[in-house]
Amino acid sequence: MAEIPFERSGHSGRSIRWKRSILILYVGMLIVSHIVRLFQAPIPLRPGQLHLTLSAVDGNRIEKTPVEFSYFDSSPTAEQGLPAVIVLHGSPASSSFMMRLHGALADRKTMRIITPDMPGFGTSTSVIPDYSVKAHARYLLQALDSLGIRQAHIIAYSMGGGIGLEAYSIAPDRVASLTMLSAIGVQELELTGDYFLNHAVHGLQLGGLWFLRELTPHFGWMDDAMLGVSYARNFFDTDQRPLRQILSDYAGPMQILHGTKDFLVRYEVALEHQRLVPQAVLHSFVGGGHGLVLDEADSLAALIEPFVAQVKTGTARYKADADPIRTQIATEPFDFSSIPPASGFNLIVLIVLILAATLVSEDLACIGAGLAVARGTLTFSMGLSAAFVGIVVGDVLIYALGRTLGRSVVRRIPLRWMLTEDRLRRGSNWFAEKGFSVIIASRFIPGSRLPTYLAAGILKAPFWPFLFYFLTASIIWTPILVGFSVVLGNEF
Repeated sequence: MAEIPFERSGHSGRSIRWKRSILILYVGMLIVSHIVRLFQAPIPLRPGQLHLTLSAVDGNRIEKTPVEFSYFDSSPTAEQGLPAVIVLHGSPASSSFMMRLHGALADRKTMRIITPDMPGFGTSTSVIPDYSVKAHARYLLQALDSLGIRQAHIIAYSMGGGIGLEAYSIAPDRVASLTMLSAIGVQELELTGDYFLNHAVHGLQLGGLWFLRELTPHFGWMDDAMLGVSYARNFFDTDQRPLRQILSDYAGPMQILHGTKDFLVRYEVALEHQRLVPQAVLHSFVGGGHGLVLDEADSLAALIEPFVAQVKTGTARYKADADPIRTQIATEPFDFSSIPPASGFNLIVLIVLILAATLVSEDLACIGAGLAVARGTLTFSMGLSAAFVGIVVGDVLIYALGRTLGRSVVRRIPLRWMLTEDRLRRGSNWFAEKGFSVIIASRFIPGSRLPTYLAAGILKAPFWPFLFYFLTASIIWTPILVGFSVVLGNEF
């Protein structure tokens, strides 16, 4: 009998040494990876690419830190009379994504086409203080100064729409015209429609990508990944709420080019931009998606060239020339009932967000689902189903934690921040005395679910009866909370 503790102790010692070896190997590889990244050469310029040295931008401040700005220029020695056209990429793309359009426009020999890698992307400086569209607009204006361009026509693709609008807001006299190409704009039609929910989504995305980049030994492989930290920072740092007012104030010529089947920037975005800018001309690509710059480069060029020529000859339409009826319609407030239900990529993101939110707070996730239904972003069945499935998965995980880890679960992060030994003991006693009826009762008593479900797992309650009672409680509770949020959605 005396040998048993010794054997267990030996087994435990071997397990500790094995875990320690794995940890040492991981830390060693991570250190080597960071050293390799530290001495890694910057991404070289692509053939034909030029570069400028600008000053770093942080918010509204221009700093002394140098930032390399790479770009393609179809006519670097162009005469002053040739109109300058700036082709802005989206996120997480770079200038390489825009080269078909760049070439289609350059081939016409009537414009000087400049297609940059905005800082943070492509071969430009990757690490900058601020990745927002407002900061990018200031980089763009610096580049125009360095190139001696007083005024430019801006073709703004996807996230570039925010850059073009912010550039106009900062220096309206520098923007000769604006072409919104599958472009973002108003906050209400972006992802969930709500800035704070979107910010939370982008924050989670940024945290995950930062973790992968900084805490995994990848030896530089992830530093220039397309879906990397720069892309996530671009969305996280950007505030689209001011863009509605900028659109309303925009007085110059504008054309909007958008696919009717765009699953990333919905066609309704283009319709709202057309409403807000009464002088804007909308060209719809029936059946076109978000890849118009790849699929329809020649068709886009055929629309952009005459538009730029109209501005040059003074025949383009300005806000002062707009139809009075459209001008009146532009002043009306946004109709939230016009928001179509989410579909495609946006629907997937919303459902995943609600599912993930239930793991943090089931009640707040139900309220969020109800608010999305009230806004028209989700149908009631979609919002209710997402919240219900998330709750089922989350609470089964709590039961499984209790069954697997036992009472030691309260000593583990993050549960030790939320649960004390005393609360777990009371939950265990309550469950032992009342049985499965407490599963339904705890659904309606704040603060009782976590210790009760953990207690059910610790006491090894039979899983299938537990699941039946739990589903019954959720079927009663979830529709009540989601429905309550829908009814009072506008007040919330």
